[in-house]
Amino acid sequence: MIDFGSLTKPHYLIKSWIVFFYLLSILVPVDGSCEELFNNIEVSGYVKSLNIIMQPSPLAGIPSGFTTSNQQRVDLTGEVSDFDFEVSAENNLIYSENPLSGFDPFTHESVNRIVKLESTIFTDKYSKDTLDIDRLLIRKNFDNGELTVGRQAIGYGRMSLFSPLDVVEPFSPEALDTDTRPGVDAVRATHYFDLGGQLGGSVILGDGVENNSYLVNFSQNINGFDILGVTGVLRERPMLGGGLATDIGELGLKSEVVFYVGKDVNQEGGDIHSFFVVGGIEAWYRFENGINFIVEYLYNGAGENDPAKYLEVKNSAANNDGLNAFYGQHYLLFGPSYAFTPLVELKVLSFWNILDGSVFARPLLDISVTDDIDVQLFWAMTTGAEPSPATPNMPRSEFGSLGDYGGLYLKYYF
Repeated sequence: MIDFGSLTKPHYLIKSWIVFFYLLSILVPVDGSCEELFNNIEVSGYVKSLNIIMQPSPLAGIPSGFTTSNQQRVDLTGEVSDFDFEVSAENNLIYSENPLSGFDPFTHESVNRIVKLESTIFTDKYSKDTLDIDRLLIRKNFDNGELTVGRQAIGYGRMSLFSPLDVVEPFSPEALDTDTRPGVDAVRATHYFDLGGQLGGSVILGDGVENNSYLVNFSQNINGFDILGVTGVLRERPMLGGGLATDIGELGLKSEVVFYVGKDVNQEGGDIHSFFVVGGIEAWYRFENGINFIVEYLYNGAGENDPAKYLEVKNSAANNDGLNAFYGQHYLLFGPSYAFTPLVELKVLSFWNILDGSVFARPLLDISVTDDIDVQLFWAMTTGAEPSPATPNMPRSEFGSLGDYGGLYLKYYF
């Protein structure tokens, strides 16, 4: 039986909402004297509730249980003098049947933030309420470019299923929600040229000097080919990456590859390879019956072919930095979808670890109730060799070591 006691304590909820709406009130200038200073003020946001039931994992120590994450976000954009600005606040209330220290899939502690703008309103063994400033930036636009300073979203990759070039604050491959990229503390300058070409540089400030990043990016369209490039130092890790995208008739093709020099190799919490490559090629096609099909081959040089070494990969710096998110090396990723009506769509996400034979598959039914309300029903299934009873903490396959899960995701946008 689920105990909602800690979730419904009145003083916790009241405190959470008071802080959230107080922050909203100070973000939105309503005084008439502000009208001359602020222009084009827009307020938007969302309320989301993600509710998941986990089945027990074959890997020892991961039990079954129910977890809910409830988010409220307010985005404020506008102009002040000759600058654009953006401020976003997000409140997240989590409750779990299991201790959050052992199972908390909804909270990500970013190392790409030099200033702590997150606060915990309350926390106990099974629940937590946090308030986060996810955007806090000012931008100056020029004739052929822009300069942005502050907490902002930075993403380079363009592949749909897993993007090797998404190196700064990447989404998890199985993420249910990729609408809003988490903000990072950075100074970024971009110069635009020709039709869609750009050259940019970013200094991303981490929670320590070792987590600072210094990156240069480039993009251009040449004879129907979109060309991408990123190079620099990513959290003390020299890297060079590139991408290519084009269309051949009805077939869309994308490819990305990144070369890394490992950091703290063979040290605790470091990379396990002194040099590694992460790359993939993705194809997209829409059939006449309305089915959209995406397939990607992924080579993950940060992983290992031997399942006995998966736990070592899990604890490596590359995995903790989000550069691979997989434990093996060779994968096929599938993402078919079909719209039954303009408001109801079935999406399937599947990963196949080619060498150990394990599979992850998650069908999801996306229902647009109105323009502002979205409902998602999903169930994730896994197959593969389970850990041996003699060694319950040692995986024999990647996805065979995971438990199935499913749930309901409710979204309201305003």
